[in-house]
Amino acid sequence: MISTAFYVFLLLPSLFFAFMVLSTFHGARRAYLALSWIPVTLFLLIYGFQALLSFQHSPSSQPAEMFLAVGWTSLIQAALGVGLTIRAYDRRKGYISLLLATCLALLPFIFRA
Repeated sequence: MISTAFYVFLLLPSLFFAFMVLSTFHGARRAYLALSWIPVTLFLLIYGFQALLSFQHSPSSQPAEMFLAVGWTSLIQAALGVGLTIRAYDRRKGYISLLLATCLALLPFIFRA
């Protein structure tokens, strides 16, 4: 059985690597705006596929573990967004879009099962 920690430790380095690559070429603000959709998309995909698992004969607890992993990953990503928002507010440029992206990234943590 795969634990929630495995999923979290799989998602976090992937998001970190994507953030580093995107921020190198496009800046931290645009990179975060692009990556803030990933936890919400994963959450909705897992929710959609959970309905398909109802036709499966053996019960599976993997969707619940994946919901938790996406929730914790979104919390860590939202913490990064708070840091970027504070930095943008100090520099007085584009902090509203970062604040909205942080709220978007936090949604899976709020709605986790």
